[in-house]
Amino acid sequence: MSEEASSAFRRWCEDKNSVAALEALDRILAAEPRSALAWFFKGTIRLAGGDARLAIKDFDRAIGADPSLAVAWANRSRARSAAGQVRKAIADVERAIALDPNDPALPAWRDELVTRNPPLGWRDWVPFVVCVLAAAGSGYLVGRGGPGTHENPGIAEIDQARPPDRCSYKSCDRAATGSHELTIESAGERRATGGGHTEVGPGRASEARLGLCDEHAAWHKEKRWPNVAWVHWGMTALVTVVGAMIAFVALYLMGAVKV
Repeated sequence: MSEEASSAFRRWCEDKNSVAALEALDRILAAEPRSALAWFFKGTIRLAGGDARLAIKDFDRAIGADPSLAVAWANRSRARSAAGQVRKAIADVERAIALDPNDPALPAWRDELVTRNPPLGWRDWVPFVVCVLAAAGSGYLVGRGGPGTHENPGIAEIDQARPPDRCSYKSCDRAATGSHELTIESAGERRATGGGHTEVGPGRASEARLGLCDEHAAWHKEKRWPNVAWVHWGMTALVTVVGAMIAFVALYLMGAVKV
């Protein structure tokens, strides 16, 4: 069968009739599926025809049948290079050199691949890191503006001068129940906390615990997001991941990052 495969390949080298050669090799492989030479010749013909991805599969079968076949490793390296799989192409040609150190064409091909695609240094990753940091900053800002932080104008409605036994909302004359309250803090910003909700407003140098009636306490629980922290950091994480993916794809297409 090996002689028949070699004969089919020689005929292809003379007449370049790929269809006839592939048909002959398929007949050989139907009778002998583990013929490494037949798979190698088939992959070589497909690679010459520009079908690198199918050629890779053929070389995979050739190497699976005979891992010591150096030419299969070498040609799979060329097919992977044509398919854009440069790192794998370098690994394949290194294996081919180990199997056949006397072939002068193999080191030359390896050097060409390495010259075209040098190993990544830290400078290659700087644009990507910058884009990720920018995405993280954008996510943080988006999270700060998410639901539950500025959507409900609760702080503007609060009267801090109200006594603790009265509801702190300006429009409300009800008595505070004592079971719910708002806390106004000073930490470079003003926070109104109630019903599990925290609202950020302009800084104010004061601190007070203000009461709520049952109606406004229920309003806080029903109308506002129950936990602003997870909304904020969840939005930050989401925008960061999406931004990082977009940045990586953009840099890859521009050639700033190679894989």
